Formats: sequence, structure tokens, C-alpha cells
Amino acid sequence: MKTHFSITAIVLLFSLHAVAAPFSFRDTRDELIYRQLLKEFPVEVKGFDQTKEPPEVVAAFSADWAAFISGKRPLPPKWLEGYSWSRYLNAFLFEGSSAPLKIMPDDNERLKVKINTTAAHSIEDAAHYSEERVGGEIAKALQQNKITASIYGGTKESVANALKVDGKQIKYLPSPYDAWGIHKAYIPSTATLDKKARYLMVIPPSRQYVIHYAAIFNFLNINVENAILNHTDQRRQVERLRLEFQRVALQLPAPVDVLALGYYNVIQENKDGLKAISPEIPMSDGLTVQMIEETRIADKPVRYLIIKSDMAIWGESSSLMVEAAMSLKPRAVVFMGSAGGIRETTRHYDISVPSSFQLGDRTIDIKNAAMEGMYAVSGPWRSTVVDVKHGHTNSPIEQTKAYVEKRVNSQIDSYDVEQNLIAETIAEYNKKAAMPASFIALNLITDKPSSYTHDWKSDHDLSRVNKELKADARRRAVNLALMSVRSSATISKALSTITCDRALLP
Repeated sequence: MKTHFSITAIVLLFSLHAVAAPFSFRDTRDELIYRQLLKEFPVEVKGFDQTKEPPEVVAAFSADWAAFISGKRPLPPKWLEGYSWSRYLNAFLFEGSSAPLKIMPDDNERLKVKINTTAAHSIEDAAHYSEERVGGEIAKALQQNKITASIYGGTKESVANALKVDGKQIKYLPSPYDAWGIHKAYIPSTATLDKKARYLMVIPPSRQYVIHYAAIFNFLNINVENAILNHTDQRRQVERLRLEFQRVALQLPAPVDVLALGYYNVIQENKDGLKAISPEIPMSDGLTVQMIEETRIADKPVRYLIIKSDMAIWGESSSLMVEAAMSLKPRAVVFMGSAGGIRETTRHYDISVPSSFQLGDRTIDIKNAAMEGMYAVSGPWRSTVVDVKHGHTNSPIEQTKAYVEKRVNSQIDSYDVEQNLIAETIAEYNKKAAMPASFIALNLITDKPSSYTHDWKSDHDLSRVNKELKADARRRAVNLALMSVRSSATISKALSTITCDRALLP
């Protein structure tokens, strides 16, 4: 007869010493710094979207956690089961370190990130923005103790060898952002060759994400010793997702005509000619997909694979996900997302339709099929700006007023962190594909970063959102995207063409 124990029952079998084991260090200073870093956990729990408990329960946990990390009393075992944060506590207390993964010298690319911390910034309170992303308690601990940071875009298994530290001594911090693939840790002085402690963030292998976090730490005057992207880990992630999309294809009733990113729930709620023809299919990395069919086109229904992400990393990393999903051979890719408008051409909650996509000084060789679709149907389109020039930014924190001014002078109307990378991914795919995929790109202007010539004054920004206006804009974006697919002659022709690659798909 098998006996099953709950987590709580197992915890009760542990002595107080066993529960306190994560605080054991060879150097007292390392222990004090680590305990200080742990103050951030209840702050993250309180602000995390998936925390469902009422404020008084979170407050009770916070009080018990403060007593626990200060050594006043053990943590009550009730918190280890049944709460939104219980899984992260269990991982913190009971999971061992991962076996180190061997890496090759050319796996890692060291990125150089430099931010002017004294220049006038387009974000009204850039310091507050940065502390919210890093964690106020963590920022304070690193600043007070003069601890440098390492940002690693890769996996927990490869980080020790990449940084040349003793992986067994890396002390990970509990965090709800573990679910997003963001892992925070302290590397004690005894684990490093130079006997200096480090703060570590292991994040998904995305160049933009590494740059984003390195820039934030720099802005807070926390020295970033390493900003590393592991290319092998990135390729593994793409290949793993590619296999997952192939698994999804076997569960779908028809080939994917259009891949749709953005406003998943809005598409689901749109009953005007749309219906679900598959259940929601969960994937790894917080992704969920569903096939939606539009039947308003008389001769052929259009099948959309809509994609939802529960992880914020699929902003900066979305081009990698699209690269994997292109194995489904879609005829078009729709992207709808938020962007910053930096010139007079756009207003808050406008829908902007780019006609060109800029990466640095070059224009990506791809057209926006939304333009073709809109020209085929008479307007006017409410609060919609057509024929804009769309740029790219790595992170809001790099957007000083001088940075924005330079882009204004380049006639760029809007920018975001992901759209142009997706455009480039599709352009590269089209060079080799039997049937090129069209790209439909729509932006919802959610903020207006200021420059020297345009100091926008508004009640709306990234921290102050009018939910009704934003919801209305999202619905308009979805309707415009659907219309663009229906009206584009290029997409219509592609949908009616059968090629060998799609004939092999389910």
C-alpha cells in the first residue's frame, strides 16, 4: 500500500534547522546581504498578477516572512501549500541546484550596454520605473553593499560555467517571476575566483531582454559586470518551440492560414463571423493557442491560429516564438501591440499602420499588408493613422529625450520593442519559403515619449491607462486586422494556392 504525504506533512517532518538551511553561508556578510535581498519576495507577491489572495492574507504572510528572514522565528508551514506563492517557496526551500551544463567558448556573447544616467529622460520618473522592474529592496541592497550585477540570457544549467563560478553555491531567491523564466540569485563571495559577491539574473535567452535589464541596472548606478547572451540556449529554445508547434499542428482540424499575435481575448470575444474550431491548446513557456475560423469569405474560410502568452518575456522575445511558429507555413502573420508615438502624427489610443519598418539605419524588406487591405476598402477609419514610419527600441529606459529627439529627426513616428524584429524574422523566412508569408502590423499608441521638441502633456502614459479607451482601441485593431486579411489580394491569392509544404501538414 502506497502512502502519500502532502507538502505540509513533509514540512512538518523537517526540523527548524532544515527549514532555515537556505541561510547557511561561509561568510557572515554574504548571509546578511542575502537576507536583505529576500525582503523583495513579499513585495513581488503583492504586486503579481496571479496573486489571488486578499490583502490581509498577503499582509499576514509578509509579516511571517519578515520574521523568518530576520531569524526571529521559523516560517509557519501553512504557507507552503495552497497559496499563490507556495510553489515558489517550496522551490526555494527544498529544490537542489541543477547539474551544470557544459558550454563552448563561442556560446556566449558579451553585450555592452551604456546608459546616460544624468540626461533628461522621456519617462517622468525613470528611477521609479527602474526600481519597479528590478525590485526596490533588491536595488537598495545592491547599492548599499556595492554589489555588481550579472545578467545572463540563458538557462540555470549553463550559467555557472558561463560565469566561471561554483554553481553549488549560487543561492536563488524565491520569486513569482520564476514562472516567466526570470530567476534571481545571489552569488556569495566564496563562489567566485576574485572572492567578490555578485547579484545574478538568469533570464530567457533574448538579446533585447539582456539589454533591457542591463540598462535598468546601469540607470540605477549598479555596475553590470556581465551582460551575456547564450546563443546555444537561444537556439535550443527556438527548436523546442518549433517541435511544440508541430505537435500542435497534429491536433488542429486544418492547416494554419494566419498566425495572429496580440489581443487574444478580444479575438475570442468577437462573434461577428468568427468561431472556435479547436479547443485551447496549452504549450510550454506560458503559451496557449486556439484555432479560430472566419467564414465571411464566400469561397474559403480563413483559419487563424491565435496565440496567447502569460509571460511578459514574449514581448522582447516574440520574434523567436514567431521563428518557431513559421514551421506551420502560415500564409500571413498578424501582429497587434502597443507602441510609443513620438511625433504629432499619432495621439493616445490611435491605431497606427506602418508602411515601413526601421532597424537602426536600415529599412526591413517587407510590406505591411494592412496597407493593401485598407486601400481596397473605403474608409474613413476612426482614430487610425496610416502610412507611418515605425522604429525599434530595446527598452524604455534607454529613451532619454536626446534618444527620442534623434528618432523624431529621422521622421520615425512610433516605436516598440518587438514589431520590427518580427518583421525581420518573416522577411528572412520569405527568402527561403515556397510561398512567402504576408505581414499585417497594427500599433495601439499607449504612450507619448517626450523629446526636446515635443514635451507631451497628458493624463495618459504607461502607468495611467484609460481602460475603456484602450479596450475600444483593441477592438478596432482586431476588426481592422480581420478586414485587412479579407481585403488583401496578396493574401487571398496565397490562401487559394496549394503548395507541397502545406500539403504535408495535417
